[in-house]
Amino acid sequence: MDRTLEMDVTRQLLELLDNPTMSTGADTLELPASDYTDPRRWSREKERLFGELPLVGGLSGELPEPGDWKLFEPPGVSIVLVRGDDGVVRGLRNSCRHRGAIVVEQPRGSNRSFTCPYHSWTYDRQGALVGIPQSETFPGICREQRGLRPVSVQERDGVIWVLPRSGGEPFDLNGHLGDFGPELARWNLGDLHFFEQRVHRVPANWKLALDTFTEAYHIPNLHKGTVGLLAAGGLNLTTAFGRHHRQTLAMKHLKDIREVPGDRWEPFATGAIAFVYIVFPNTMLLLFGDHVEVVQVFPGDTIDTSVTLQSMFDYAPIESEDRKVSMSAVFDFFYNVIAGEDYRMAAGVQRMLSSSSPEETFLLGRCESVTQALHRSFQQLVAP
Repeated sequence: MDRTLEMDVTRQLLELLDNPTMSTGADTLELPASDYTDPRRWSREKERLFGELPLVGGLSGELPEPGDWKLFEPPGVSIVLVRGDDGVVRGLRNSCRHRGAIVVEQPRGSNRSFTCPYHSWTYDRQGALVGIPQSETFPGICREQRGLRPVSVQERDGVIWVLPRSGGEPFDLNGHLGDFGPELARWNLGDLHFFEQRVHRVPANWKLALDTFTEAYHIPNLHKGTVGLLAAGGLNLTTAFGRHHRQTLAMKHLKDIREVPGDRWEPFATGAIAFVYIVFPNTMLLLFGDHVEVVQVFPGDTIDTSVTLQSMFDYAPIESEDRKVSMSAVFDFFYNVIAGEDYRMAAGVQRMLSSSSPEETFLLGRCESVTQALHRSFQQLVAP
């Protein structure tokens, strides 16, 4: 935890507790409800936001050792992310170069090689073709040209970035991150240890699922019996880094910190503040004093469905059974809040959208400034 950042946001949040306000933006935004229902827009979103932009493929702690791999599957693509013997994470299209079968079917694992279940063509950790059953029946085959096709990947400061519709060429990660790069670097995300991943399948457009993570206005109401018991009325600080954002939330017991000398303040470690980063276009990093969660929202197979991957990490190796039990309990809590409260609301909105008029609009207030900013960016990037 960066001490300067911790103290700066703590003092600002204490001022907010004394003078509560959620008005952080300059204006309101009227959003066409058709942004969630227009199939042509949805197709452009999948192509431009999830195909042409660098996406968070995962954190380094998910692939700690050579041979560790995971599937990364944004819309229309299946990619194997694997750490090679040289320590480099590579992206490989999950399609056999024989007849196109899916090579890897499980979500994650560790292997010396990958064998296609269809005809047992085998590839090494770099994607090179190393085995062909009855190879004499393929006279003249050039194995060097039949490896798994590469996908462009960069690993930086503990984050694995993937350019989904690419062929292994370099891409401009600096341009995508801008000032957000140093902000992420201050967290030492490469030191995190992976615990577990769970999946939400939501009967709602992906942006409805995403929107709930972009504002704290709903916390005192929707989460009044869960997160609302902990959070201080949804009060938060918002900072923009281009298209990316940081939100810092105050917990109710932050006010007690005034009883302690300033040089002994530990608001992050004691859970008095929490950080939420919205990594454009679809990833949330939730940093708490005792663990980290990564939430990634993707379009589903239809415009009115979405898939969310929720992953949990610890700051230290997870070795004792007691720690595993406590991590599972915390994960259960947050998973159930998202599924039973946030996504219940999103599904209800989606049901009503099916009967809404073409002129229907949603109104985003000043306290929903990050939500506004994201939708303005979506509109800019997917406009015809």
